[in-house]
Amino acid sequence: MTRHIVLFLTLLCLAANLHAEEILIGTGSGKKEILLKVVNKKGTAETVNISLKGAGNINPDGHSTTMTGALDTENSLSDPTNIVTSTGSFKAGSSFNYTFPSNSVSVLRIGYKE
Repeated sequence: MTRHIVLFLTLLCLAANLHAEEILIGTGSGKKEILLKVVNKKGTAETVNISLKGAGNINPDGHSTTMTGALDTENSLSDPTNIVTSTGSFKAGSSFNYTFPSNSVSVLRIGYKE
């Protein structure tokens, strides 16, 4: 069942022109959670539908960590905020929409029970 979830999410991200860096399902910090790492190299935000059918009971309180910035920039001592990291929360479920910001790397953490 776990392999089915990983393949479905990978195909979903690729269909939306996003790149799924890594999708992990297991126990992190003693909790069962799904980690979805996605890169959006486009100059526009992308909203995708994420389906977690077969993952068990999904915790509705998802957490995100996102790094955003222009593709050709980097942080420096004089400009330390060209690339910024933000954290947030979102409503997860067996199927939900999530908007990945433009020029970003996002990690979504979604808890579940089997």
